[in-house]
Amino acid sequence: MSNTSFKIGHYGIGHSETLTGTASDDVIDGKGGGDQINGGTGNDTVLFFDSKNNFTITTLSGVTT
Repeated sequence: MSNTSFKIGHYGIGHSETLTGTASDDVIDGKGGGDQINGGTGNDTVLFFDSKNNFTITTLSGVTT
């Protein structure tokens, strides 16, 4: 399978967890709870399903879209 890319998925279980991405482009979904998420390097996607007022987002490179 050449020229095919897949995103790696990291999923929580609804409790307070630490989820850490890889050097690849990851999709991360904490599934609720008071999670800490570190995307690692790569262009990651983190899924949020609550009011933005319930989150603290810190970026090391200063880029959040």
